[in-house]
Amino acid sequence: MANLATWFSPSLQTISRSSGRSSVIAAAYRACTKLTDERIGITRDFTPKGKNGLAGNICIGILDDDISKLWNDAENAETRVNSTVARELMVPLASEWSDHERRECVRAIAQMLRDEYGVAVLASIHRPARDNKNDHAHILFTTRTVDADGVFGEKTRILDSAKTGEVKKMRERVCAIVNEHALANGSDWYVYAGKFANVLEDHIPTDHISIKHGKNQQALIDANREDVGQARIELGRVQKDFKSNTAKIAELTTHTAIAESSSSANQTADNSKVVPLEVPVYKIDLKRIPMPVAAIEARAQIEKAIGSRNLLRQHFEAWKDMRDQLLAKPPTPKYGFFGGPTASYKKAWAEHVKGVQGAKDSMAECTKKADGLVAYIQDPERQRLHTIYHDTNSHNAKVEVHEKQMAHEKECEWERIAQAQRERERLQESQTDWSARLQESNREMEARRERESATEYSSGGMGM
Repeated sequence: MANLATWFSPSLQTISRSSGRSSVIAAAYRACTKLTDERIGITRDFTPKGKNGLAGNICIGILDDDISKLWNDAENAETRVNSTVARELMVPLASEWSDHERRECVRAIAQMLRDEYGVAVLASIHRPARDNKNDHAHILFTTRTVDADGVFGEKTRILDSAKTGEVKKMRERVCAIVNEHALANGSDWYVYAGKFANVLEDHIPTDHISIKHGKNQQALIDANREDVGQARIELGRVQKDFKSNTAKIAELTTHTAIAESSSSANQTADNSKVVPLEVPVYKIDLKRIPMPVAAIEARAQIEKAIGSRNLLRQHFEAWKDMRDQLLAKPPTPKYGFFGGPTASYKKAWAEHVKGVQGAKDSMAECTKKADGLVAYIQDPERQRLHTIYHDTNSHNAKVEVHEKQMAHEKECEWERIAQAQRERERLQESQTDWSARLQESNREMEARRERESATEYSSGGMGM
């Protein structure tokens, strides 16, 4: 988005007899020439002004480029004392453009007015004053149609009322032409037909200071700019505090949710200050936290939105490449005898402009959708649930590591118990008196043999 200082809105005004104005004198001033209004018999010479202030005049639909005849005929075509004789469109132009680039842009606007409304157009390009960069064009056009022979026809009533919407459409067409040339010239300089608030978020409008204020006008403008500057500083501070408070609230909300889900979970601490526990690890009760369904849904929504945003970025780059290819090969200008472009050039240029504008509109649509996805992803509630999802996963991963450590510690504990039992048995065996047990065993064997001999003798004697 271009900076606010490079945004202007083309203004449309009328030149009417009811305010004591003459279209002939107005044309003389804008074209920096000498003209006589034959109706009222007044001559004005603004030729000296053109030495430093005029970059050129462009005539479209004016027979033989005779601006004196055109505007005197325009005055004579009106009979009412309060008739509106001419309309004037003020269009800002980029100071970094060349004179040729500015002329081509203004010529395209003048031709659009001729094609759309059938009017005759005098466009005068003025250079800025020494202390500013106010390059601009005065585009003066008739309120009646003018044919190729210079004959005046019907009034262009469609531009008389804002209710028809035609003035808004005309301003949008002018902006489209200027912006198209800015794009072709590689300039980050645009005009806009609507309100700045529709383009720039948190825009603070300035007050309109009319030229009727005279000598006090510049002082009032400076004072208003200072007020707006202070308001922007205050707005920036408020927005910064709001973002900071929002982040703190989200952090506290997340911690509260995690704490409520697992009141028995171990809290993260500085390991250098932890006192070793006498209780074995496998006896510490560290439980898993169930994952909230809302957190799972928020995670899936964010991942889907990120995927869509990446796809939009690819589409944006594709449209950008198409736009660059079109701008690299614009149609070659061709002009007829009276200075207007030929029909073939107009058709080729119209197709070229349509293609570039289509690519630009598609890029703008991609950007708009991407901005919407970013806002969707950064929704505070969705971010809060996503943080809960992340913290819950992190906690449960620690629990899994703890459970493995528990199993290992338990296995080691059982091994220590078995080893102790084996050690006790070995110790008991080492303390046994084997000689005494051997003597006792020999005595038992001798007694058994004596019993057996006695039994055999007894049995033999009875048999005889």
